[in-house]
Amino acid sequence: MNKTAPHTPLYLSLYQLLRTKIESGDYPVGSKLPTEMQIARQYNVSRVTSRHALDRLAEEGYIQRYAGKGSYILSRTAVPPAAQAAAKPAPASRLIGVVMEGIHPAFGIDMLFGIEHQCAEAGYSIILKFSYGDEERERACIEELLQEGVSGIILMCVYNEVYNPTIMKLALEGFPLIFLDRSLSGLPIPYVGTPHYEAARQITHQLVSMNHTHLALAMAEGPSNTSSADSRIQGYVQCCLEHNLLCGSRRLILIPESLLAPSAEARAENIRRTKDYLQQNPETTAFVALRAEIAEAVIQALNEMPPRRFAIASFDGPCETLHMPYDLLYVQQNQKRIGELGAIRLMEKIKGCAVPLATCVPYEIIVCSSASVPCVMDRNV
Repeated sequence: MNKTAPHTPLYLSLYQLLRTKIESGDYPVGSKLPTEMQIARQYNVSRVTSRHALDRLAEEGYIQRYAGKGSYILSRTAVPPAAQAAAKPAPASRLIGVVMEGIHPAFGIDMLFGIEHQCAEAGYSIILKFSYGDEERERACIEELLQEGVSGIILMCVYNEVYNPTIMKLALEGFPLIFLDRSLSGLPIPYVGTPHYEAARQITHQLVSMNHTHLALAMAEGPSNTSSADSRIQGYVQCCLEHNLLCGSRRLILIPESLLAPSAEARAENIRRTKDYLQQNPETTAFVALRAEIAEAVIQALNEMPPRRFAIASFDGPCETLHMPYDLLYVQQNQKRIGELGAIRLMEKIKGCAVPLATCVPYEIIVCSSASVPCVMDRNV
């Protein structure tokens, strides 16, 4: 970096340069700045200088900094501290927006019942949108809800490698927002859902207690930066470590199946991948599936193979399991209560009340033996 003004502290020169880029729109509102180290290397300054420049931008309201997650653009103009504190928008209506990923027969319907019932009791109406797992559609849904004048949004966020800048902008502005079922790691947005880590650990332990010691995790390829996906994976791995199983790193990777337009080709490819995995790993006797539709693909593949002893563990029960010749275990989430508490937490935020960052709802482990009726094996309270 050119040190043409020795009387000006170097960090101020860097601050002014970055501020100009923000004000010109080179760094859009909601986007993430390079890290302290990246800025230091780019402009040939020390990391301390970089940190001081970013601190100055944060003090003036240009950016918001999150420990361990980086710095995000808050505004293209300076915002005095008093204005920052008063910047939260006032509720505009008795409307609440709800953005769901979609509806699966095993997941989502009861949540919507819970949300609508709780909102109706409090005199709110809901506007429902579906993202179908697409970030651009998620952004459009949120913007449409804001145009409708909703007072807050309940969001089941999309899995993606990069945080949606629209969500980042709302978080930075303090707009009432609640994550349902999953959250984006590191963002201070309240979350309501199942304790996924403990549920995955517990259902894996149940498989081991049924003498399944050659396991594999079945999951969709792609990013898993949401808390629910990461926590389920970590819970599975932790249980394998606790039982000294060497299979904790084994993965069956399937392609994501579209919620908007399910294709026979995608399901056929996932069935083929499952068959190939089992042929290459014949000692495997059980899968832990991260989602119900993944469990369904595994079950369809098993139905096309020679009969064998097998068990499938899943989150939420897959469909069409009647008379299935395998043991099925699943985490039955209290979806209605998750929806109710999501609505309650959002209305508390709209009123300006303090809301806990995580509200965990109890779940049950259901075991459907191939030779018996479903039963509750364990209950989390």
